[in-house]
Amino acid sequence: MPTEHRISKQPPSLTTGFPVVVVSGGPPPDRRVQRVLPSSAHVIVADFGYVHARAMGLTVNDLVGDFDSLSVEQVRDAEADGTKVHRHPTDKDATDLELALELAISLEPSEITVVCGADVGDRFDHVASQLGLFASPLFASFNLTVWIGPSFVVPVHPGKPRSLRGAIGEIVSLLAIGGVAQGVRTTGLRYPLHAEPVSPFLTRTTSNEFAAEAASISVEEGVLLAIMPDALASTGHACGALTRNADIGSGR
Repeated sequence: MPTEHRISKQPPSLTTGFPVVVVSGGPPPDRRVQRVLPSSAHVIVADFGYVHARAMGLTVNDLVGDFDSLSVEQVRDAEADGTKVHRHPTDKDATDLELALELAISLEPSEITVVCGADVGDRFDHVASQLGLFASPLFASFNLTVWIGPSFVVPVHPGKPRSLRGAIGEIVSLLAIGGVAQGVRTTGLRYPLHAEPVSPFLTRTTSNEFAAEAASISVEEGVLLAIMPDALASTGHACGALTRNADIGSGR
């Protein structure tokens, strides 16, 4: 059980580098995500994410984890292919995915795209903890986007409004993480918010819809996750019309 939040040790900074893709272990991702990943990205994988990344034809730069899900032969094959291996003990204070994100942040990338599977299986605890991880204030300084199966997830932090694109009528939900999000504003959605609170204890902001092909979301206090549950089905919108679906309105 974690005794500290390791990833918070890394100071936020302005991003100037290259795109990074982080592939999680666990269940396999939706194969359709391949067509929306940034090209020429630096690929970091968390443990069994190595198998998922290779299945998608990705060249893996870094392999991170305790390797309880990989065989000795698979780790050796990764090293033989030129992948840098970052081995951690089994008894550790962070999941392999958190360690992979910690490495990604240390590279000061221009953007981070996380790829995860959506099948909860017998590890719902991993899925729940991932949502909190993706909402970490550290990512306020990075263009972080997440694919969980066919769902597209974007964290929204104070002073960092996010822009989304989707098909008119497509569902987008807002989930407050860590407490009530204050001063939430939206445009381009069927049910707009005008500097209103969003509570993690209520379901009011579940199943909103795009009223236009572009929408914006901002928050004054707290953190939101904007979730498009079937974004990979929106060919020409979430997957085609934008490069990586979401932009940060941060003035960078």
